[in-house]
Amino acid sequence: MWHYHGSYGFRHTDPKYPFGIRTKRLPDWLPGTGPRGDVRMPWILLDRRGRRFANEYDPYLQDTGARTLGRYDPLVQDYAALPAWLIADSEGTKLYSFGRPTSNERGIAYEWSADNETEIASGILQRASSIEALAQAIGVPGHKLAATVEDWNAACAAQRDDDWGRPPSSMMPIVKPPFTYAAVWPIVSNTQGGPVHDSRQRVLNADGKPIPGLYSAGELGSVFGHLYLSGGNIAECFVGGRIAGREAALRGRG
Repeated sequence: MWHYHGSYGFRHTDPKYPFGIRTKRLPDWLPGTGPRGDVRMPWILLDRRGRRFANEYDPYLQDTGARTLGRYDPLVQDYAALPAWLIADSEGTKLYSFGRPTSNERGIAYEWSADNETEIASGILQRASSIEALAQAIGVPGHKLAATVEDWNAACAAQRDDDWGRPPSSMMPIVKPPFTYAAVWPIVSNTQGGPVHDSRQRVLNADGKPIPGLYSAGELGSVFGHLYLSGGNIAECFVGGRIAGREAALRGRG
């Protein structure tokens, strides 16, 4: 029931814009082949203790990026990365727009600025003059944040992320103030969760038995629920819908 796909992104400070804003869509890459080699990502993500907790540029980031933010931390009895903190330095902030708003609701739209300055002015992104000021702003001890940034910069120099395996070509150091930061949250792009069904599209109860008269089709309880299949979802709608319709019609005759 929990399956959905999405990345991480920002909340708009204007309540009239009700949607989450995904980070810039970077090219997807395949496990074993890596990204193109010319794609740079200027930020890292930190949990609320000031530590990196994942590869910020996973394969299929727009579908998988949200998942790492949802880990429940039993040590603190809370979700340690909700929200997570995105941080970058001034050089990275100049690289490109950090956000990529999308919306299909009439009358609601937002265009992210090319240099991120509009978002800094509106408070979607914020600035800190030093690592110490940044630590205070995000509520973590200064020495912990300094150690995290120092470790990250050393990894960038070595072009190797031994902690989380981020692609070397994407890695950029965080050195030059002022530093940009923002709270980021899971952003839902596509839902594929739903109740479990059998090959006859009959919805099953907790004991694995069919619920009389209840059927599902398409992405509701998709057999591809843990993945994102693009056009494969459409095929599932046609096939599953036909099976469910046939089963329902046969039941009606009986």
